[in-house]
Amino acid sequence: MTTGIEIDSYRLMHWMNARKLTPTMVAERSGVDLDLISGLASGDGNGELSVDQTSTIADVLNVGVSDLVTDDNAVPDVIYMSKEDVLA
Repeated sequence: MTTGIEIDSYRLMHWMNARKLTPTMVAERSGVDLDLISGLASGDGNGELSVDQTSTIADVLNVGVSDLVTDDNAVPDVIYMSKEDVLA
């Protein structure tokens, strides 16, 4: 598995509870392996997912990627660059 983004188990469980979704439901809707999601949710997993997997889970939970990751690996929801910066 390509590593990239570390998921915070507390944040994952918070959003799953807020959306009333079980690990099984998230796995079915995201296509990410149930054992992986269950491990992440319980804190027993290695906590790292590919960027695509993290993005898909965030979409299922209707949150931004930054709402799921640990602070040291925070990924912004939007990257903004002004017209001047682009032209430069």
